[in-house]
Amino acid sequence: PPPLSRSGAEQLMLRADDMKGLAFDAFRTARLADVFRGRALQRLEAQAQSMDRRGLRIEERNLARSLVFWDPSAGEAVLQVVAQRRLVTPDDPNPAWAATVRQWWTRLRYADDSWWVVDQEDLTPDRWWPVAPAG
Repeated sequence: PPPLSRSGAEQLMLRADDMKGLAFDAFRTARLADVFRGRALQRLEAQAQSMDRRGLRIEERNLARSLVFWDPSAGEAVLQVVAQRRLVTPDDPNPAWAATVRQWWTRLRYADDSWWVVDQEDLTPDRWWPVAPAG
């Protein structure tokens, strides 16, 4: 496979995070297959379908995203997202926004002439990758 640079990994992660956001906010899952394959695609489709059945949506705004970890040998990346987030439910269609920080781990693989997200997981705070100080 052609090498994937840190910048290329970040661009793929940003696009994948956008598609994931659409799936959890508007239940648009058709585009997940544009960047996800295998277990990652199956898990995200199942999550979005479960949320849709229960009438739940996750909304995010004012996102600041950065790649905080990249291991080209293992094909692993972690995207950190600082945002405002809320969970919309049938009982609370207009909940308050809350500040949040999340880290999202992915495994990237090359197949069919493209790089894909093939596994993914939202990391709990006790499993976060350290962020190098700026400067």
